[in-house]
Amino acid sequence: MNFISAKKPVATPTGGVDLLATFAELGEIPFHATPDSPQDYNRDLYQRAMAGEFGAIAPCPAAVNDPVPPSVTMRQARLALLQAGLLTQAEAAVANMAGDAGDRARIEWEYAQEIQRDWPTLTTIAGAMGLTNEEIDNLFTLAATL
Repeated sequence: MNFISAKKPVATPTGGVDLLATFAELGEIPFHATPDSPQDYNRDLYQRAMAGEFGAIAPCPAAVNDPVPPSVTMRQARLALLQAGLLTQAEAAVANMAGDAGDRARIEWEYAQEIQRDWPTLTTIAGAMGLTNEEIDNLFTLAATL
């Protein structure tokens, strides 16, 4: 396969990445890249997507019938943010919060065992990052799979 380009990477619940890939032989097609594919070009596209070459990886969309988990562990939250290319931005948003609220947020970010979807500081952090409620829900749904 002669790969030309790829765009719009989206995380999948199984740990792969869906994207629109353009191949000389096929044109632009939906493509599912995985880290353990038997095809070299598939593994290569997965690694390049994970490295951010095709843009930030969008969180896995929540399934229509799956409820958003009310909480996830901080480990899961950080891994979901990392997979979506948002961990550095989230850490900066927490670090830049001022006053007592900022101090509380930094303590919770550092030492909490889990993060609640309805945590008021989450709304502040997400607002500083420009995330919508749907994007937060998608991150929680992704985090629950990690």
